[in-house]
Amino acid sequence: MGCDIHIYTERKSAEGYELVKGAKFIEGPDPFDWRSYGMFGFLAGVRNYSAVTPIADPRGLPRDVSTEVAEEYETWSRDAHSASWISVSELVAFDYGQVIEDRRVTVQMGPNHWDGGGTAEPGGGRPMTYREFLGHRFFDDLQKLSEAGADRIVFWFDN
Repeated sequence: MGCDIHIYTERKSAEGYELVKGAKFIEGPDPFDWRSYGMFGFLAGVRNYSAVTPIADPRGLPRDVSTEVAEEYETWSRDAHSASWISVSELVAFDYGQVIEDRRVTVQMGPNHWDGGGTAEPGGGRPMTYREFLGHRFFDDLQKLSEAGADRIVFWFDN
């Protein structure tokens, strides 16, 4: 059992926001649609064992969310949490060269029982940039979003 992200790409049109998820505009897998607790922590402070400062606290679903995304969100009912959205321009403008401390550690919970979801005390982590922390896959997907003319991502989590 774990936490997963449900993420949708939207573009603004004259009629409002429209879903641009999948191969309609972006080749390959949907952007940011993989399990990475580091990325979840960066996007919304979810499963933030690394104790990084998120780009934004969860904002809820946007009032002008596309019909398809709103309907999908409703199917998740109480199992969805931490709904939010971030504009592609916010993601592009962020300073990924900032040095952070990745404080995620593995801790021993008992004999032969280890948990990779521990958080070290300040100073007990590893210094690195957000770019190093998020990894090349994050930036490959960010480039895809930019090239596709996407305006924002809308997402929530389950567990």
